Amino acid sequence: MYFENGPTITHRKLAALENGGKIQGIITTNIDCLHFLAGSKNVAEIQGSFGVNQCIKCGEQYNNVHIWNQRKIPRCKKCSGAISAFPVRSHVGLLSEDVRKAREWISKAELVIIIGAQGCYSGVYFNYILKYAKIVHINPNPTQFDKIAEINIHKKADEVFSLFKRKSRSA
Repeated sequence: MYFENGPTITHRKLAALENGGKIQGIITTNIDCLHFLAGSKNVAEIQGSFGVNQCIKCGEQYNNVHIWNQRKIPRCKKCSGAISAFPVRSHVGLLSEDVRKAREWISKAELVIIIGAQGCYSGVYFNYILKYAKIVHINPNPTQFDKIAEINIHKKADEVFSLFKRKSRSA
């Protein structure tokens, strides 16, 4: 995996909202670390991440997404074994620490923005949502979330987030 395309407009806008104190965390089933690369700090990658890596020979941990930018399989510095990312070695399991964070965050959220999700893993954390939380759903296609969302925006996320203007410093 090589991260030459980098984070999208949506990833960067969400990072800016988090860094500005407007959102407290991001829950994602994506394993690509693009939220972290965009500058987000509080990200729960519930399916694991290419930032959570381990040598398959000796078990040494390499928790850094940038080891995948070598354009070849990363090798362990201790034993030269191949390094594997969590989603590969777990066969798309769940990263328990991030599931715990996701459940904690969503149990306190008054506003939940669901972006591009199909809902496959929503049962892992969604049952923990506050009963009075408002839900905004952004997805170009209808999904199971249309029925529970207060607002449905049927557009691509980058199209929606490109409308957010940068706040002027002179204001």
